[in-house]
Amino acid sequence: MKHLYFFLLIALFFTSQSCQKEKQEEVQVQEYAEEHKGHSHANEGGCAHCGMDYTMHPKWKASFESPEKGTLMFCSNRCMLLTSIKEKDQLGEISGIQVQDYYDLKTIDGQSAFYVTGSDVLGPMGHDFVPFSSKEAAEEFMKDHSGKNIYSFEEVTMEVITSVINQ
Repeated sequence: MKHLYFFLLIALFFTSQSCQKEKQEEVQVQEYAEEHKGHSHANEGGCAHCGMDYTMHPKWKASFESPEKGTLMFCSNRCMLLTSIKEKDQLGEISGIQVQDYYDLKTIDGQSAFYVTGSDVLGPMGHDFVPFSSKEAAEEFMKDHSGKNIYSFEEVTMEVITSVINQ
């Protein structure tokens, strides 16, 4: 009987932890939506690449500025990188690339970020580019989450994106 109570107590603890995490993520979504309420973006509410509601994935949000289209918002780093390569001619010289550091969720410069691929962490679109502000953090994440590669922004090509999509 003691064992049953022990297992019930452990199950209750993990259920409580899961609920707290879900509530925290819900608050982040609400804060992100509120933060961007009233902002004018070229793709209001939907990812500029796939159309998914980017306010639903604040941990993965990414954006950049295009002289041709203004501020473009994305649901994931993969969508942002794909658009920056596929539509380069139509977008003009993109700037102000912003992504969220995976560990602390702070906005960082996407052009100086380090992106881990091949990990067990999935983004809104599946396998993704997990961003970090330092190479050391990217290496640590890679060890902890079975990552395969680290790329700088300049190293990401259509070939690299295709390999991530096809994992």
